[in-house]
Amino acid sequence: MRAHLVGQRDKGVATIAPLLNVTRTHTFIGSLGAWRRALSIAKAFSRARSTVGEPLWLIPMHLRLLAEVEVRQRAAMQLGFFTVGVMGVVENPADTTAAPGHVPRGAEATVVFRALTAVSKAVISKMAILGIQECQEAMGGVGYMDEPDEPEFNVSRLLRNTAVNSIWEGTTNVLASEMVRFLLARDNFAVFAGWVERVLGMLRRERLAQALKQAWTAFKGKVARDVASVLADGRRVMFTLAWILMGSLLALDAERDGDAVAAEVARRWILAGEGGIGDTVHRDIVKPYGAEDEKDHASWDCRIVWGQELPEVQVAGHRSLKNQNKL
Repeated sequence: MRAHLVGQRDKGVATIAPLLNVTRTHTFIGSLGAWRRALSIAKAFSRARSTVGEPLWLIPMHLRLLAEVEVRQRAAMQLGFFTVGVMGVVENPADTTAAPGHVPRGAEATVVFRALTAVSKAVISKMAILGIQECQEAMGGVGYMDEPDEPEFNVSRLLRNTAVNSIWEGTTNVLASEMVRFLLARDNFAVFAGWVERVLGMLRRERLAQALKQAWTAFKGKVARDVASVLADGRRVMFTLAWILMGSLLALDAERDGDAVAAEVARRWILAGEGGIGDTVHRDIVKPYGAEDEKDHASWDCRIVWGQELPEVQVAGHRSLKNQNKL
């Protein structure tokens, strides 16, 4: 077998980057679609299922699980489709007059998009695998069954097919390394940071803005070290950056139309520490930034998952608690 050098030596990734941007976008959008499908199946299952004589969809622990998965999925959707939007700006630079103010343009858009494709592909693919597994487990043995003749609730197949998305078109480590090396080359991080800080400056909800600005300042300190040290911590750098970006986009989305549920999702992601990025983060940055208010937690769980108010019926999830006050 004989190989031939095509293009400039040591510039392979840069040469094929436009192709990688497209294939990686296909990958994380596929992960998002499978994850949303799995969550829809798990929610439908809970509507039809009862346990200890009570509807599964209202049992507080199950409702809270679905709400946590919903919050994570919404955050991933924000980052994924924002990345797609920036791709449109990069591919059609002359047609950006209608783009919102937080969307980068020109040379800035090129830098932001190059970083976002790596971050979105790696982080969303990993989050989707864990999210689909939670949906599978939420259905018990039914979620584990791989029934080819019953694709309408085959979460097991969704999980199996999605698992490869964290591997092809760059594993998590490969993408973390690529992102770090790109951002720390030339003036790329200065350009990227300028965009992030402009977005953070647009946030009107003071508590959310302060938490994200504090996190961003700490993040810049993490990447100010020598390149070798940042590369060694590349996964944490990438997942922490994703958490900040997702929080910023969730906050902007909540402010766009004043939707109360969107505001609660952003609050949980940023202030309550329900980010769901996982253990691969800088824990001194991704942490609760405000006291948790438990008083209306179940009511907000219901609004987030089902888009409705929590019914008055008392549901406890255990026979010994049936006669006690609603949790």
